[in-house]
Amino acid sequence: MWLVFSNLLTASQNNQEKDVFFALILYNFKMTANITLKNSHVFLTSSPEVDSIVNPLKASFGISSFVYQRNDNDGSEIRLSNQPDWQKHFYDQGFYRISGFEKHPDHYQSGFVVWSHLSHHQPILNAARHFNIDHGMTLIQKNAAGCEFFFIGTTPDKPYVTNLLINNIPLLIRFTAYFKEQAASLIKQAEKERLVIPDKFVNVTSHELGIPYKSTPAHPYNLLKMPDLYSKKIPALSQREIACAKLLLQGKSARLIGEQLFISPRTVETHLQHIKEKLHCRTKAELISRLLDLNFDLL
Repeated sequence: MWLVFSNLLTASQNNQEKDVFFALILYNFKMTANITLKNSHVFLTSSPEVDSIVNPLKASFGISSFVYQRNDNDGSEIRLSNQPDWQKHFYDQGFYRISGFEKHPDHYQSGFVVWSHLSHHQPILNAARHFNIDHGMTLIQKNAAGCEFFFIGTTPDKPYVTNLLINNIPLLIRFTAYFKEQAASLIKQAEKERLVIPDKFVNVTSHELGIPYKSTPAHPYNLLKMPDLYSKKIPALSQREIACAKLLLQGKSARLIGEQLFISPRTVETHLQHIKEKLHCRTKAELISRLLDLNFDLL
């Protein structure tokens, strides 16, 4: 049946037919049992603490909605948000069945996506607007255990916030590390109450193309076959400095980098200081921006 619906959308060329398609999707998954979160579930009760942690984003960018979602390779997931009503509605309505962010973690690669570019997410986006959530983006961080998603949104009257977020990706990456450190106890509690959705990876029906899946070319600039004249020139860095730089771009703190490389946080900071000197950067924010410009995230 889902294949028939998908073909219907592909063949449809007008909004009326697409509305029928989305209505059929909603009808189909409302006919099956959905997950109902109890009011005592940590996914809901942690909202005040999550809201306090994301205050820097609210103050700096005017965002109002934040969701941290972690999908593990075993099919379990956890979600923390400052919007408990939307959180509960998401599961009550079974939106996890059509979300492009619910596939197996192996489908994804790190990156970000702007919500307005997600054509197949319209049922979810339309529902979110009833909770005063509209414009925003999602950061994606792939890791060995699964995949983490950071949904950052604002109210319908602030479309400009999306551009502010896009122009500050390095700072947002740093914030993800800050959030995980500050919310460590909440994440640990959420792990105890994690959800395991039966046949989750089999039943997700999203055909969303706007999300950076694993099949997306990892090095698109190579496809251009540009002459060396236009290639990025990367200054000489030691292997350990390169390792620290790549982990920094994954949003990891000096402590987490040190744990992964089996060195002390102070040694990590020393390596990062040497990199800043070589790249002529004064702050970590400048360093992250410079590393992204040099395509270190693609090395």
